[in-house]
Amino acid sequence: MSAELLDDFVRADRDRALGTYGIHVHREGHPPVEHRFRPDDRVNLYSVAKTFTSVAVGLAEAEGRLSLDDRLLDHLPELRPIAADGLGAVTLRQLLMMTSGTSHRWFADERITAADLLHEIVAAPLAAAPGTRFAYTGSVRTPSAG
Repeated sequence: MSAELLDDFVRADRDRALGTYGIHVHREGHPPVEHRFRPDDRVNLYSVAKTFTSVAVGLAEAEGRLSLDDRLLDHLPELRPIAADGLGAVTLRQLLMMTSGTSHRWFADERITAADLLHEIVAAPLAAAPGTRFAYTGSVRTPSAG
């Protein structure tokens, strides 16, 4: 991406009020091209990370690097000592489908105080058997979400 193309994008964002947060283009062997439109303040992007995660896992599966039926702890064996009882049965598919059974709840508008959020999630006791209950987490807490 040339500086001229980046300038055109910045101008289009400003003229059309697109609401872009930033752009960063990396091309191997070239310096990165980037522009920040706003500071790194925390904002709720709702479930955008879930989309990228699902795409990445789908690509890894297509390349034969993993299967959706693999168990989480087979890929992260170092977490076994802290894993809640029953977590060893949780598959990647159940994680992606939000049916892992975890009791852990986190909402994007809450500050993360855990030293390691993954450790906190893995250590949380199961509230349901893996694959039996859908439980969405990660959005903004609303009064009905309790």
